[in-house]
Amino acid sequence: LVLAASILADAVSGRIRSVAGMLRGSYGLPPLQGKVRELYGSMPLHLIPSAPEFDYGRESLPPSSHYIGPCVWPVLEPASPFHHDGSVVVHEDTLYPAEPVMLRAAVAGLSGIPTTVVAGSGRDVQALDIGALPPDMSLEPWRPLTEVRRNPAVVVTNGNSGVTIEALSRGIPVVVVPSIQEQSEIGWRVHTSGAGLRLPERHCNGSALRAAVQ
Repeated sequence: LVLAASILADAVSGRIRSVAGMLRGSYGLPPLQGKVRELYGSMPLHLIPSAPEFDYGRESLPPSSHYIGPCVWPVLEPASPFHHDGSVVVHEDTLYPAEPVMLRAAVAGLSGIPTTVVAGSGRDVQALDIGALPPDMSLEPWRPLTEVRRNPAVVVTNGNSGVTIEALSRGIPVVVVPSIQEQSEIGWRVHTSGAGLRLPERHCNGSALRAAVQ
């Protein structure tokens, strides 16, 4: 299994090595020597687009590693947790499970709270079966978080790094309902850093989500 995983990783990184070689050539640098995975450990500089608090406060990083804070676009002034508009944004972003568990929980549990529900990129909003929306809730097709609301009180996300980092960089706490791929890890980082709450998808119903938001 280890050998198979190594062969697969080399195959996937072959294209990366080729593109990186062309990029290096455009700056007058020689092409990459060896495998991309071997290069990671020999880089003289690692820029980490995050913060130590979101990385479990790690102290074992090599001297070449430097945290530079989140890299989000467009850059906005941080939101203020003391001057939020009282609303909630529930955002699936671009990576989400087939069943809209988080969205259904929002419809069932967030009545009475001004809420904008943003379906995942590529979802057919008209065919999305999440129940009848309360009067203070809207369902919208995918768009970036910065274009939804300027200063919500809470962002509910399934743990995509883009939305999570964007919200936290603006001082907005998050509720993470992880489902697939690295979302569970993002949820644990949010929980451990104290920047929000992690609500497992299997426990995500209307009442549990409302309690987490409140």
